[in-house]
Amino acid sequence: MSSSSGSIEAGPCPIKADWRLFGFLFEVERSELKQFEREREELLPKEREETVALVSSWERRGIELGLKQGSERVVMRLLHRRLGTLPSSVQSQLDGLTVKQWEDLGEALLDFGSMADPDQWLAGHITV
Repeated sequence: MSSSSGSIEAGPCPIKADWRLFGFLFEVERSELKQFEREREELLPKEREETVALVSSWERRGIELGLKQGSERVVMRLLHRRLGTLPSSVQSQLDGLTVKQWEDLGEALLDFGSMADPDQWLAGHITV
């Protein structure tokens, strides 16, 4: 059922799992994942397919969260380097940005020269 590489192979649809990633993103212990796999094997084929789709949606959500956190981290570092400490009003507005908005801000900040620039950018890109 489980190999030393951290993969679970279940019927015709192999699920590749990195136990550290799952544990970090979903706060799930390896034993819980093994129990999930045992119970999944007892399901009918249709239910098993639905379970694989659910796991895939978790993986997709984990990837989305990772992309957002990575974009946010890089852009915040660049903003701090370019402008110094940002006002709390700007920081609170940044909390709600999407991955695309973080990427757009990262490109726009190359032209920023003053502390007013992030406010102006946010005013033009954030809908309240």
